[in-house]
Amino acid sequence: MSKYYCHDCAQRRGFTYSTETVELTGSQYQLEKYVKHHSPVKNKGIVSVFDSPDYQTYASYTLSAAASGSAEIDDNGRLNMIFFAGKTIGATYQNGQFTIPTDTIKVVLPAVPEKTHTYPVNSANYEQSKCADCGKDILI
Repeated sequence: MSKYYCHDCAQRRGFTYSTETVELTGSQYQLEKYVKHHSPVKNKGIVSVFDSPDYQTYASYTLSAAASGSAEIDDNGRLNMIFFAGKTIGATYQNGQFTIPTDTIKVVLPAVPEKTHTYPVNSANYEQSKCADCGKDILI
């Protein structure tokens, strides 16, 4: 079962780090993820897509989540950051057809920075919960 931490507790535990120096399309893997989450009609199945193809907007979303988001340590021990954007930032498509708007940012931050990538999700898939350490309200 995943564990969730507020940003302050995640920092104290050493789960967060700056993504300012990470080139978000610097590896083939990252470039593929960037293209996937910016072009809905090219992907089969379910894919979430940002509303702007601009790299600076993508980088800004990534930095916002890394700087302020709550931390998730998933069942495989991977670190992810979740940040509620408070506005529509994209949409989810299924086989190229719009299904729901997205308003939350998820940054996958594995131990290898060359695999860091970001994608939009819908906050309806998350719920308010408590930090595993301090009990502060967070979005999980």
